[in-house]
Amino acid sequence: ANYLARAGRKVLVIEAGGDDISKPDRTTELVHVWQETGAWALYSRFDRISEDGRLVSEDVYLPMLNHALRNYWIDGDQIKLLHGAVSAYAKEAISLVGSDPPLAMTEDGVVSAALHFHQKPVHFLDKSLVMYRENPQALSNAGRNDRSYDAIVVAERKAARMALYFRNFNEWLIDYWSRLVGVNDNPAVAGFVERTVRDESRLYSMMNAWIDDS
Repeated sequence: ANYLARAGRKVLVIEAGGDDISKPDRTTELVHVWQETGAWALYSRFDRISEDGRLVSEDVYLPMLNHALRNYWIDGDQIKLLHGAVSAYAKEAISLVGSDPPLAMTEDGVVSAALHFHQKPVHFLDKSLVMYRENPQALSNAGRNDRSYDAIVVAERKAARMALYFRNFNEWLIDYWSRLVGVNDNPAVAGFVERTVRDESRLYSMMNAWIDDS
C-alpha cells in the first residue's frame, strides 16, 4: 500500500488467483471501464470451473445479499461487496485501507468496507472475465459432503481459522470507524452499527477458542 501511495502515475491492481484463469480480454476491459468511469474499484461476473478445469456454470454473479457486512450498517443494502477473485482496485482504494490492514481471510471485504466508509464509487462489469476454480481444499469450503472423522476435524480447523480472521476484521472495522467519527460525517460513518460488530467479534472469539480447545 505504501509503495502504491508513492506511485506518481495512475495504477490499477487486478486480482488474479493462482488457481483461477483470467480471460484474454480481462485486463483490457477493466482498464477501459476504469478510465471511463473513474471507479475506485471494479468487479465482474465469472464462470465457475471444477478443480480439474471442467465448466460448471457461466456468467455467475454473486449479489451476496446475506453477507455479514450488510448487518454492520443501517444502510447495509447499499454497500457494494467486491468478490476478490474478479476484482480490481485503483491505488487510491488500497491506500484507503492504510498501512496496517487486518489479518483477514481475504482482502475484498476490507477494501469494500473502506470504500463504503468513504462513499467512493465501485463499478460492476456485467460480463464474465474470469474462470473461477472451485477448490474443495479452500478455506471457505468446509467439506460438507464428507462426514468422515478426518473430514470433520479438517472442517473444524477451518472454522477456527475463519472465526479468527472474522474477529480480526471486526476489530479492525471498529478501529477504522472510530478514527472517522467527528472527521467524516457521511451516512456510512453515521450509520455504522458498532454494537452489532462488537457482539459478533466476541462471538467469533468464543468460536475460535472453543474449536481450538476441542
